[in-house]
Order: sequence, then structure tokens, then C-alpha cells
Amino acid sequence: MATLSGEVSTIIENNCAISGCHVAGTGRVDFTVKANIIQNATTIRNNTESGIMPEASSGLTLTQDEKDDIYCWVANGAQDN
Repeated sequence: MATLSGEVSTIIENNCAISGCHVAGTGRVDFTVKANIIQNATTIRNNTESGIMPEASSGLTLTQDEKDDIYCWVANGAQDN
């Protein structure tokens, strides 16, 4: 089972909470803040599953396993675990 402190936070740190994306000062939700990740869990799942995020212009992509980890974490209640 995927956890926030395990797989999910690593995925977000490497692909979302990076310069120019989901960090303070960008006008987007700051994913360096754990509470923001939990609060936006469903949106994160939907955007990563559909391929909207990470944006193509970022040059980043998620593997199916990474998408599955996010899906699993959200499906299990998006807990602070």
C-alpha cells in the first residue's frame, strides 16, 4: 500500500514541488506543504491519471507505477501516513 511519507511524497517532491511549479510564489498550490497535498489529493490523482500533470512542457512524466501509487493512496483515504 502506498503511503504519503513513502512513495507519494517522493513522487510529488520530484515532479510537482519543484521550481516554477507547485511551490510558494508561483500562484499555484504549494506542495512543499503536506497539508496542501492532503487537501488536494483527489485533484492530484485526477490530474496525474489524465496526464494533465506534470505538464508536458516540464519535460517530466510519471510512470504507471507512480500513478498507481497516487491512486492507491487517495483511494485509501489520502491519509497522513
